This record gives sequence, C-alpha cells and structure tokens, in this order.
Amino acid sequence: MGEKEMESNTLAVRMRGQEDTKILTRTGFISNLQDEIKSS
Repeated sequence: MGEKEMESNTLAVRMRGQEDTKILTRTGFISNLQDEIKSS
C-alpha cells in the first residue's frame, strides 16, 4: 500500500465521518422538534 493510497483512504473516511455527523445532527434535531411539539 503506497503513501498516496493511505492519504486518499483517510480522506474518504473523514468525508464519510462528516456525512454521518450531518445525518446524526439532522435526526437529533428532528427528535428535538418532536419532543417540543409533544410538550407544548
């Protein structure tokens, strides 16, 4: 495995991590909204 391969691998992992965080934030945001609706 070359140096370049390693580099693009970590980049892909980092991008995937950002996507996961976005999705988690969105679902967390939605469940927060639902909780607020229930309590009002």
